[in-house]
Amino acid sequence: MSVAHLARQGKWRQAYAELFSLAMPPTGLGRMLLSLGAFLMSLSPPKDPSDLIVTIEAEDAHNFIERLGEIRAPTLVVAGAKDPCYTEQLVRDTALGIPNTRLILYPGMGHPASGKQFGSDIYRFFVTAQA
Repeated sequence: MSVAHLARQGKWRQAYAELFSLAMPPTGLGRMLLSLGAFLMSLSPPKDPSDLIVTIEAEDAHNFIERLGEIRAPTLVVAGAKDPCYTEQLVRDTALGIPNTRLILYPGMGHPASGKQFGSDIYRFFVTAQA
């Protein structure tokens, strides 16, 4: 993701557009809302972009795969199969590394997963985990 690079250059409209594209559907209305949101956010950019840059770079550099086996709580790993930030393979590898895990991948959904089925799946997981 080039958000950190764009923020470093002060290209806030493009940086916000890239961030918003993760949540907006690629439809005509979604593209219009993305453009409007990015434009409005760019009107008052942060004076210091370092928090955003550090956060994005830390997420990109973080490697946790070797420590997943240490997780002992029942775990639900949920993702959209079309998430542009976290690939389906990364999500599957994450779930495989954690003992006592349930994986749910929603086909066609991006980042973040949501909706009626998502709510039902979360509820069912917690009810089952407490039993």
